[in-house]
Amino acid sequence: MRLLFLAVNQDYFNNMHSNYRNAFVELADVTFYGPGFSDNETLEHGLLDYYKETGPYDAVICTYSLMQKSIDLYSIRDIYYFHRDYMSYYEISTAIRFVPGIMNDFERINNTVKLLYYNGDMITMPISLSSYCGKLLDKDVHIITPGVEFVAHVDDNIRFAGVGANSIYKNFVERYSRKVISHIPCAVTLSEYDFTPLRNRKYDFAFPGVMSNEYPSRISISEILRKENYVIFNAYTDRTKGHKSGGRYPSVYSIPNRKSEDIASWREEFNNSLKMTKCAYTDGSNVKSIVRKYFEIPARETVLFCDEVPGLKEMGFKDQTNMILVDETNVKDKARELFCNEKKMEKIAREGLDLVSKHHTVRSRAVDTILSIKRIMDGKFDGTVWDEGKMIFL
Repeated sequence: MRLLFLAVNQDYFNNMHSNYRNAFVELADVTFYGPGFSDNETLEHGLLDYYKETGPYDAVICTYSLMQKSIDLYSIRDIYYFHRDYMSYYEISTAIRFVPGIMNDFERINNTVKLLYYNGDMITMPISLSSYCGKLLDKDVHIITPGVEFVAHVDDNIRFAGVGANSIYKNFVERYSRKVISHIPCAVTLSEYDFTPLRNRKYDFAFPGVMSNEYPSRISISEILRKENYVIFNAYTDRTKGHKSGGRYPSVYSIPNRKSEDIASWREEFNNSLKMTKCAYTDGSNVKSIVRKYFEIPARETVLFCDEVPGLKEMGFKDQTNMILVDETNVKDKARELFCNEKKMEKIAREGLDLVSKHHTVRSRAVDTILSIKRIMDGKFDGTVWDEGKMIFL
């Protein structure tokens, strides 16, 4: 299968999206086009000329990094929404110069499968973006994005990353469900596995990730277990800042200040915390959304302690089988019971690793997408859902 990715080649602070994109290289004949992938002369000639010269392709996949055409430049909210995710990481002049033309040409390509890969927030989607995506889906475009089974009820009073929550995304995927390849970008790579025996690990619990008011359960659960005298990996880092150890809560710098060396130090301590710890807790923040740590923790054969979020069951997670579902009312009892049963702890850790390695790698996500493309090509695609860790075609 020949695939053409339209994207911006950027050093994004969260590599799960580029991991997914790069996984296709092992499975198909992949070409990349866009700022950072193509030289300026190629970009000047335009996507249609490039497609005629190098095509045809079985599918053209347009990533979210090119979606700023949908931004209302008179809306401070829209500009902030996109800037905090992308515009800090490549030249704005390059984006303004080439991206609108790429998107116009994308709409004009015919006789191939066309896909949008949307990896923006599910709870702060601007109406301008949903309208633009909807216009494309009303024609001949499908979308790779989390399905409605992963979307929580949104409290309009919640603010996430400075932006007010809304139900625009939920309404969008419900309306276009027959065009949705239900996809969770959270997945693991081969480099993330670790097999250190639990009995050899120094710490009982880790709480990797941001410790802030956006993740209230991380703070409350960590305080409960700390009072129970568990040995806790007592160093927190935040990927929005440089390396810091020994403190309970990190100071947070603004996102545009993120640097690659800061991210490297954060990832290093994140990996160390999981390799050296028997159990780790994560939650879906105050908006109840599944995050990458639900998969990264069991990939290290560390026992996942977590809260309930939409899609968890559909992803194949089962309480007391491959993870431990907890809240503030029961975490003490569940932790005590588990630490009194070493064999059960080891079995849950192993089952968690098995689930992730079989169903939630970046390669398996890419395989699902390729199978979806084939069904679209055959005229047999009518949407997808997840059940017990597997993507199911409707």
